[in-house]
Amino acid sequence: MNEGFIACWFVTMLLILYATGWKQQVADGVSGRALTIFVIAVLILHNIKIPIGTTTDYVQGSVLAAVGAAILSLVSIRQAGQFVYLTLCSLFTGVIWMWVHVMYRADPVFVGIHPLWDGPLIAGLMAGILAERFRHQFALIVASALISQLLDIIRPPGGMLIIGSLGWWDGFAIALLAARIVSLVRCFIRSLLQKGNSRFTQRGGSS
Repeated sequence: MNEGFIACWFVTMLLILYATGWKQQVADGVSGRALTIFVIAVLILHNIKIPIGTTTDYVQGSVLAAVGAAILSLVSIRQAGQFVYLTLCSLFTGVIWMWVHVMYRADPVFVGIHPLWDGPLIAGLMAGILAERFRHQFALIVASALISQLLDIIRPPGGMLIIGSLGWWDGFAIALLAARIVSLVRCFIRSLLQKGNSRFTQRGGSS
């Protein structure tokens, strides 16, 4: 499968759901204008290459759009404790993501779904458990995706290092989708518990 296909597929699917009344489930009510600006910025900046280290390593400009959106999401946090919490969660999920890549590189035997997908999938599940709001999950996953490549930045695997490649965006899309699914499951379970509690309270009051 070509790099970037998963990201385009997921984005198209989520935009369709967003436009057909699933605004709250997809992005917690984040405005369509904000999402449109972000997608346009990613498309415009993607072909810009920012060299890092050697002449063969570079950062795609689309990463700047992701980092900028993540910073804006973090700025909206009013409580210092929550900011520190999300920072620690980003480090945690990023290290897990990186560890999965290192493990597969050392011994590519224990593969769950795909060597390039398992890391972001696990990171996305953790992001969905650790954070509930879309903005916080987005910022957490952007930071985790960058941290996951920290080992390659320090010690490149011998080839070209590209941060923000289409493959990087595939991993980001997988992680974000996994996080949103976990959030929806959490909301569903919470609503069931609330309904069960209200019925129990009503029965207790009627008796």
